[in-house]
Amino acid sequence: MPPGHFKLWELGVQHDDPSLANIMVDPATGNGVFNDWDFSRVEDGPMRTGAERTGTISLMALDLLIPGGLAAKIPRLYRHELERLIWILPWVFIQYKDGERTEGTLEEWHTGSPTQYLAVKKFSRNPVGP
Repeated sequence: MPPGHFKLWELGVQHDDPSLANIMVDPATGNGVFNDWDFSRVEDGPMRTGAERTGTISLMALDLLIPGGLAAKIPRLYRHELERLIWILPWVFIQYKDGERTEGTLEEWHTGSPTQYLAVKKFSRNPVGP
């Protein structure tokens, strides 16, 4: 998936919301594909009103969680999108055991603030949740 994802980025198409819910596997090829392009943007295209930083906050890149990043004062780079993909891995590994989702695990990841996620991702002593 990343090579095709990067090619789209080079062409000016940014998905802007990589998350587990937006990744599927093509059963015929076994390749990963993105779905749910509603937060995507096209370079030099019209901006979505009030949507400078969109997507799953818990998976957002560290640079985009700081105040300047949330206010869209930090230019979006491909590495920010790639970092979102990388954050999916610990999210999956922590939540699933023996192929089954553990109920209640990481539910806080859906309700925390950007400041809380930044602290967790920087391995602060103030994690989100219990």
